[in-house]
Amino acid sequence: MIEYRITKYDPAKRNKQGRYLDVEEWTEFCDVGKIVTLEEYEQVEASYIKTAIEFLSSTSITKLNIVDFEDYQNRNVRRENESIGVGELENELRSLLRGDFWCKLESELGYVHVGYDFYMYVGVSSLKPGMIEEAKSRGLFVEEFTSPYHPDNC
Repeated sequence: MIEYRITKYDPAKRNKQGRYLDVEEWTEFCDVGKIVTLEEYEQVEASYIKTAIEFLSSTSITKLNIVDFEDYQNRNVRRENESIGVGELENELRSLLRGDFWCKLESELGYVHVGYDFYMYVGVSSLKPGMIEEAKSRGLFVEEFTSPYHPDNC
């Protein structure tokens, strides 16, 4: 499996330990109206969602399971071990990016993990040519990186 960290954060602005140094950068949905406009936020959010779905769609993954579900809004919109088709992930990814709930989206063939501060991790068996360049054209940075949300890393 090839694993990626997909972010809006330029790796050139990291120190040797990997910490992002631009403290002026917005990092979450609650920054809307403070340091980022809703329009700017939604543009970046859409880039993340489209990239994750495209990466997953380039493989044989058709569904992902909800793992370790935490419902912060007590809306009970999803349940542990529920399956979601890759084509139906848009709303779930939006809610994860906005911090409405947290979970890992996984299958035996790949995953999407959304972490704090707008970090997204995607694992897939392969990508179609040009997909990383397409993500970069949306203003995202794609780095080979293992998700810190794997059971071995938690």
